[in-house]
Amino acid sequence: MIKKITFVSAAVLLLAFGLLPVRSEALTITPAIRELSLTAGEKTTALVQLDNDGLETVSLTTQVVNFTAKGETGEPNFLLNDAKTGAAIWVELTSPIVIAAGQKVEVPVTFDVPAGTKAGGYYTAVLFNINDSTTATNPGDVAIESKMAVPFLLTVKGSYTESGAIAQFTTANGQTFFAKGPIDFVLRYQNTGDIHLKPAGSIVITNMFGKTVKTIKVNEDLGAVLPDTIRKFDIDGWEDVGLGFGRYTAKVTLATGGVTSSTEFAFWIISTTWLFLAIGLIIVLLIVLMALTRKPLISKKAAPDSK
Repeated sequence: MIKKITFVSAAVLLLAFGLLPVRSEALTITPAIRELSLTAGEKTTALVQLDNDGLETVSLTTQVVNFTAKGETGEPNFLLNDAKTGAAIWVELTSPIVIAAGQKVEVPVTFDVPAGTKAGGYYTAVLFNINDSTTATNPGDVAIESKMAVPFLLTVKGSYTESGAIAQFTTANGQTFFAKGPIDFVLRYQNTGDIHLKPAGSIVITNMFGKTVKTIKVNEDLGAVLPDTIRKFDIDGWEDVGLGFGRYTAKVTLATGGVTSSTEFAFWIISTTWLFLAIGLIIVLLIVLMALTRKPLISKKAAPDSK
């Protein structure tokens, strides 16, 4: 029996719902992710472009699966072995696909949405399977199957709930006192609605006088948060703290569609320079104080003997 090992392209997993093209050696798929608005009772077709930049013909089979979010990472979790539900059973797709060396083809992906489908978000992915069994000619040989996935974020039009909020906002390790930078942040956003959200905005840091000292963008790539999930954003924050001193406030505001969420917290910065200066000043004051309070030594001369 020929054993088969399956890989889902690491490039896809690292995209975390980003917008870069997916590559697997000589094969490129664009776009890496598709968003579509669908109407119940109608068909909608989207095109996926496959580019074969290699020197050999590539033969692909296709597979449609559901996907969810992988924990709070934002990466898609492709349900390869689960029964298809929802949007995965709406797809009409050609298979197999043969692409000659140097050729580009556009593959139509059609969604036939049943009448009466509930409005809201649906999530499926089309997998293009590259079979490499050239060395698996004998029983026991290994055939490697590489899967390149294109996630589809679908919204069926109608009345649905769009809601979400910031679940947590703090420094990377929960620290509230700092002597120097960098000061990084962690933000967790919870989607409590019926469709995916793309919360984006900024962190504004102000000092104890209310002056803005730093503004940091959040989720500039518009990563998606799926319904009923929480996504964690690790934010590279404030590097140029300099001679920071005192109480600071970090306020984050995120908006997506008609949903806006804001929260803030305070932290302290006392740089090592200020600490050394303060210690030095205390030492000088102690020396001065000791000098001022020290009793002078008065020498007494012996009186001369009277005769």
